[in-house]
Amino acid sequence: MLFRSRRYGSELVELGRHDEHSKLSELVGWCGPLAELGPEEVFLEAAVPQLAEIVRRFLGQEAERAAEGPGHDLVTAARILKHLVAGSTRSAGAPSELCQQQAAVALYSCDLVATLTALLVRISGDHEQPALHTATFVGARGQVIVAVLHPVLASLRAVLHLVIQCRDSDYRDLTCVPALLRTYTLLSVVPASSLYYGQARAASRELEAALLTFSQPSLDLATGTVAASLWSRMMAEVVQYATSSPQAYTSGLSLLSALLPLPRQIGRAHV
Repeated sequence: MLFRSRRYGSELVELGRHDEHSKLSELVGWCGPLAELGPEEVFLEAAVPQLAEIVRRFLGQEAERAAEGPGHDLVTAARILKHLVAGSTRSAGAPSELCQQQAAVALYSCDLVATLTALLVRISGDHEQPALHTATFVGARGQVIVAVLHPVLASLRAVLHLVIQCRDSDYRDLTCVPALLRTYTLLSVVPASSLYYGQARAASRELEAALLTFSQPSLDLATGTVAASLWSRMMAEVVQYATSSPQAYTSGLSLLSALLPLPRQIGRAHV
């Protein structure tokens, strides 16, 4: 999809503007970032601040308009950010691993970790009781929500991995964890009958990988304790969340089982 947008971005925008009453007019919203920044320039590292502004624009909307859900331009902006920092290096036109790391640094410098965390808080806050919104994830609104969450979680995972890898035990920030936990509960209510179930599960795996990045820092037992490690503090947040309310119990235990390492098999001596 992004490859076609990059190659035919201008043509798609013109096609959408040709008839405002046609279904094709939705292309204007989907291709909004391409029309605003340029079909080629939007895929460059230099476009990260402008893409971040599109995300902040949604967060700054009035409550009435924000209640309508994420717009198509936000979906495209999130997908491009994911392409820049976490896209497959094997696909055609994909940035190299070094370019992805540079884009991740640019994304972190723009304070996009806090911005994307605020976006997760906004989306999960609009669905305070996720079990009551199961039907939402069968329709078009649910499609847009899942389409935003998947690239946002992938981008967060890539940036957190690089930052924690660089700062090691000096990294102590857990502010994004509560938003990730609430988002996991929201994704867990997507029914298996939904067309977006597969993408929701892929988003959940990205979220699990984002939390697993907190296991990277090395621990020196001579100067610190296991309980004070970043991994232990993150897992304490997960346990506290799982026991905080009935609606978080099942998803919290599921996430806990996905994060904990499997027990080692104990071999028995043959007699």
